[in-house]
Amino acid sequence: TPDYNATIGTALQPNRPVKIFLGFEIGGQEVTVPIIEGLSLQPKEDKMNRTVTIQVQDYVTFIDGIPQETSVYTDQRTDQIIADILARAGIGSSNYQLDQGLNTPAFVGFGVGDFAGESIKKLVEAEQGIFYQDESGTFRFENRLKSSQAPYTTSQWTVQPDDILEWEMQESSTIINHMIVNGKPRSVKGEVEVWRDGTEEEIVPGGTLVITAQFNDPVTSISAPEALLDYQALDHPSGAGSDITGSVSVSVQAYTNTAQITITNNHATQVAHMWYLKLRGTPATVDYEISEVYIDNDSVSTFTEKQQTIDNDYIQSSDFAAALAKNIVNRFKDPMDVLQLKIRGVPQLQLRDKINVKDMDLGTSKPYRLIGLQGIYEPGTFSQIVMLREITSAESV
Repeated sequence: TPDYNATIGTALQPNRPVKIFLGFEIGGQEVTVPIIEGLSLQPKEDKMNRTVTIQVQDYVTFIDGIPQETSVYTDQRTDQIIADILARAGIGSSNYQLDQGLNTPAFVGFGVGDFAGESIKKLVEAEQGIFYQDESGTFRFENRLKSSQAPYTTSQWTVQPDDILEWEMQESSTIINHMIVNGKPRSVKGEVEVWRDGTEEEIVPGGTLVITAQFNDPVTSISAPEALLDYQALDHPSGAGSDITGSVSVSVQAYTNTAQITITNNHATQVAHMWYLKLRGTPATVDYEISEVYIDNDSVSTFTEKQQTIDNDYIQSSDFAAALAKNIVNRFKDPMDVLQLKIRGVPQLQLRDKINVKDMDLGTSKPYRLIGLQGIYEPGTFSQIVMLREITSAESV
């Protein structure tokens, strides 16, 4: 513990990389199975018992909190954009596996206030994929076709009644029978005026003024302001007086949705009145609006209306939006079983595996998708708590 052991005690700090494995001896061979990679939270010390408890969060939580740098992507696939987001977060290519994306947005832009985790979530949602970290610490992006291909179509294990230590039925999956999918895809246009100052700025002799411009649409580039074309300074307010534009300099630091404008008045005696000030750039404007609706009337009659809405500007076509709405309703129009089982340990199980579970009362087996996995090690025994979601014929991911 921190004040008792001078060697390891000083290393018990939060935000440290952690790898956890379980070791087994199988047929005389030692085998290690990865459990999690992540970052430690604040260790909790029990001083009387000389123990320290360390909680670990996986790196998805780490990504969620990373501010997203201002960045713009045109005509790039989902996986290409995710790879760049991860690289900007300091995650190397050996630490992720990305399927080829099925969506290629004409424009994707991130700016001040965006975070890496939410940015990835919106990209993945737009093509109905999935993004997660597996047990070995590898980030994975899987497109919506993945579950229709091997090995996800083949059961990796059958849980027999004798393997089950506890069986708990969870609340059934959320019912969705009325789905609305909205989108406003954008593309980059030619150079136009993207902002004009509505205030006549005043800069004292030898002074500097910094103002922020807010754009109606995200921009991919801003042209350097040109004197008399983009701004003019006079020595009196309200358009009166003489032109002193030559004594004023204007510079711009552009971001996706905003720009920081620095105005410097180099005149020795005259206050500079900015008679007008504008910015030119290449905006990404909305091409058209998408709104697709799908309703399953039989499900509405049985369970009442259960509506959800997706608003995602990276969805590129009405056809895909319609297909997405229909697919979600077909998957969730009826309640799906969600099980939590405590079973005798099966170390090779991995998230997203297809698993059959044999019902001890009915004597029948049903396929499930492994969506949660917790290992419990006690001396001499290994058990697992598995969270399973029923697989239906309508499942596509």
